[in-house]
Amino acid sequence: DALADLALDAGGERLYCLDRGGAVRVLRIPRNCQNSQEATAVATLPPLTRLSAVFPAPYDAASRLTITKHLFFCHGSLYQIWQKAAAAVKLGCGLTIVPAHEIFVLRYDPKRWPAWEAVKDLGGRSVFVGQNSSPVVVRAAGVGAMPRVRPDCVYWISGLGIPMVCDVAAGSTSEPCVAPEGVCRGVCWYFGDENMASIDRGGRSIDGRWC
Repeated sequence: DALADLALDAGGERLYCLDRGGAVRVLRIPRNCQNSQEATAVATLPPLTRLSAVFPAPYDAASRLTITKHLFFCHGSLYQIWQKAAAAVKLGCGLTIVPAHEIFVLRYDPKRWPAWEAVKDLGGRSVFVGQNSSPVVVRAAGVGAMPRVRPDCVYWISGLGIPMVCDVAAGSTSEPCVAPEGVCRGVCWYFGDENMASIDRGGRSIDGRWC
């Protein structure tokens, strides 16, 4: 399968591999064990597991039509970001035209079925995605929030290099980020040293072994 994105948990023990269809495989990366009992326990764990790739309608159809997919951790959960191409997705007995550049955010919950669910709340966080970089999660509300960043949004860069923002909570389509001097162009996002405290680093393995 074509690889779409990678995410390493903050404990450095699991590598999450996302393919273009939305399936996630988890590769275990064992660290040096301190004692024989720990080494035995680690040896019994499977080196590779696969998360459920079942999505609720209409995202089951959308998973085959998305151009870009990304993985990120937020509030201890694993998320996917999908960028949609212009395509017709069947909803019930009718057809709904999904516009280009629509953003879907899905969260993995192993206690649910289907385990992936679309969400419109990132808990006051927002996500920045460059053209060729992994997502960066920042605090956009509350103490230590990054200035001028809207909460519960996905910031991304189009193929033309135009910075875009999608308000996930409002369910709106993406629109260009407008700076006082007008729309700029670029391929990545830059965070200065003064903003580093607002960036959420790492995540946790979804089975709760690391937090």
